[in-house]
Amino acid sequence: MEKVKDYTEFEDVVNDSTTKKLSDAELKELQEAMYEVNKMQMQIGGVEAHKIDLVSKFSILVKELESTRNILEGKYGSVNIDINTGEIQDIKEDETNTKD
Repeated sequence: MEKVKDYTEFEDVVNDSTTKKLSDAELKELQEAMYEVNKMQMQIGGVEAHKIDLVSKFSILVKELESTRNILEGKYGSVNIDINTGEIQDIKEDETNTKD
C-alpha cells in the first residue's frame, strides 16, 4: 500500500493581495488526490453495475433451473438424478423424511 503523503511539508505562501491561495505544490497534491478518489468512485460504480447485472442473470438462471426440475419431476416423478451421468433412481422412503 502506498505511503500516506505528509502534507506538513508544504511551504507557506505569502500573497500580496487579500485573496489567499494554495501554493502550486499544494494545489497539485489536492488535485491529484481528488482525481484518484474520483477514479476509484468510478471503478466502484462500474463494479456495482456489473454486480447488479450478474445478480439479475443469476436470478434468471435459478428460475430456469427450478422450471427444469419441475418439468423433470412431472415426467419422472420424485426421483434422484445423478447430475454427472443422468442416472435416475427412485427415492427411498427414509430419504423423503430427511429432505429439506
